[in-house]
Amino acid sequence: MSMTKEELIEEIKVSLPNPDLLRVVTFAGIELNDRVIVLKSKSDFRYTDLKNQWIKYNKSYQEEHNPKELLKKNVVFTSDVLSRRGKEALRKLEELMK
Repeated sequence: MSMTKEELIEEIKVSLPNPDLLRVVTFAGIELNDRVIVLKSKSDFRYTDLKNQWIKYNKSYQEEHNPKELLKKNVVFTSDVLSRRGKEALRKLEELMK
């Protein structure tokens, strides 16, 4: 049985190395080719905020992660941050969105 887009995004979220990485940010997305898939966005977030000021976060899954460095930031994660399951979910999401 194949997963829906929403299920794949949830799988990506739980595959981050520290759940606090998602909790402390204002906006979180994951790179997928030339797009950013939204993982978290506060209700008052405006896309123009992201275009003007965001952090690309690409520490590998095995490295130590300090959520405090991302507090209230707009963050776009790369696939390097994800566990093996998350990378697989991202690959499936890419196929689904073709």
